[in-house]
Amino acid sequence: LIFLERQRFVATHHAEARLSWFRLPEIVSVCVEPETVFHPARSSELAQFLDQSVDGYHSGANAVCCSFRVHKSDADWVQDRLIESLPLHRETCGDFAVFSTFTAAVLPLARQLVGLGAVVRVETAELRRLVVELAKASLAANA
Repeated sequence: LIFLERQRFVATHHAEARLSWFRLPEIVSVCVEPETVFHPARSSELAQFLDQSVDGYHSGANAVCCSFRVHKSDADWVQDRLIESLPLHRETCGDFAVFSTFTAAVLPLARQLVGLGAVVRVETAELRRLVVELAKASLAANA
């Protein structure tokens, strides 16, 4: 089972018996081992895995809802700069645009949001925790 995207593919990880992303440049050789059991994946399982991934990353954990808000005047700019592979739902709430997604790739989303600085207000706990942790680490490394 293979899905190619920017030198990456998705396949069933034989040792963990779950879908996983693999990078082509890190593969040295491939050989068929008769004793390795093939683990097929359903199309729906693959679609869900891809929908919950961000830019070739899926934590392996269950997907969680993540949401954040920006002022309406910044919403188009923010949406244009976020990871293309992230399916975002956007709705207007007063003077703000609220973005939400269901993903198992919270860390890459948090990295993107840290880069937006004070423009963004994170609403969900796990995403907020990671944004704060990443921002503090960046300040500590660069202060």
